[in-house]
Amino acid sequence: LKPPCLLHRPASRARRALAVRCAMRLLPAFIGAASWCTLWPFAQGSPPYTFKLAGSCDNMAHLENLQFTYEGRTANGAPYYVSHPHAGANFYAYYDEDCEGSGDGTPRWIIDAGKPDLQSRVDLDNDGLCNYFARADSTDHTAPPVEATWHMQCGTGSEVQWEDHYLILLGQTSMTSTATETATQTSTFTHTATQTSTATHTTTETATSTKTVTQTTTQTQTTTQTATTTTPAPTSTEP
Repeated sequence: LKPPCLLHRPASRARRALAVRCAMRLLPAFIGAASWCTLWPFAQGSPPYTFKLAGSCDNMAHLENLQFTYEGRTANGAPYYVSHPHAGANFYAYYDEDCEGSGDGTPRWIIDAGKPDLQSRVDLDNDGLCNYFARADSTDHTAPPVEATWHMQCGTGSEVQWEDHYLILLGQTSMTSTATETATQTSTFTHTATQTSTATHTTTETATSTKTVTQTTTQTQTTTQTATTTTPAPTSTEP
């Protein structure tokens, strides 16, 4: 199907000129379509690759500025995150549409001690309870809320209290960051040694020697380390 400006068939020179004018008219439409295709993923919103939490209560101070890194997605399509180890333990942030699996739960983002079940859409810790360290109710499963009120386990000792604290996500990095971390060290050393010595004897004999040594060494070391730790479970179920 030709655009209206090409339906007529004038002389070849005029036709070429008309084709050029027609192309110029259609160019903005093509540019707009290409721009939308390029920006569409960003228009839809994408989760951060890493983030940190700020604003925790004293009892949850170990979560303060603890970096969480994107790990993958659960069965409900939401991203989930794992923290850097703290005292030999990891923490996880993930989205659960119904933490009890009762069928009428409230969707929320959760910070828990255990890795979520990637095959489950609800009750991702498979305990039939809303048992975690902190949660923020949200209907947006695409990313954790940048600013929100989190209901957290607070208090000291055995006196666990649930309190509301306003948490902010800090230090976010884009998903365009490299998702695979490797411990690869590459070092290149170049040594150049030049030695020149001149000795003059009374017998008018002169000895001159020049020695140049060039050495290039490339060393590559890749280290993979897997650590298995036992993570403490939350001490209290939210009332």
